[in-house]
Amino acid sequence: MPIDQAEPRWLTAGEVIAINEAVVEFSGETFLVRDHALLEGAVSRPQQLFIYEGVTDIVPLAVRLIVGLGQARAFEQGNKRTAWYAGEAFWELNGYTMGAPSVGYDYRLARLVEAVIIYEADEVELSLALIDALYPISSGDR
Repeated sequence: MPIDQAEPRWLTAGEVIAINEAVVEFSGETFLVRDHALLEGAVSRPQQLFIYEGVTDIVPLAVRLIVGLGQARAFEQGNKRTAWYAGEAFWELNGYTMGAPSVGYDYRLARLVEAVIIYEADEVELSLALIDALYPISSGDR
């Protein structure tokens, strides 16, 4: 079942920077944006998929954001974590949440995200893993 809508609510580079600041503050690592251009490019990847390829399904758009941010390495620290949390923020902004994971699912999903980021798996595999995990947020939950 496609999870789609008209025009998604896109994350900005500033919002992703705020996510990275929180991620590295929590772990005590150094915060530094290494390359703003790489960050902007990564943030625009799901928009390009939407505009040029007509993809409206939230899952591949979120995956494109996660992978783009993870591969861009725009931050000094916390790139993969930031990529994941940005993907979460993206689908939540667009009315979806992740259901309760089964035992071991979080670990398998984290390994798959890492594998896609380092080119050992592809975006389709990650999309397939997420498609059944995301559910619409009821209007009472927002």
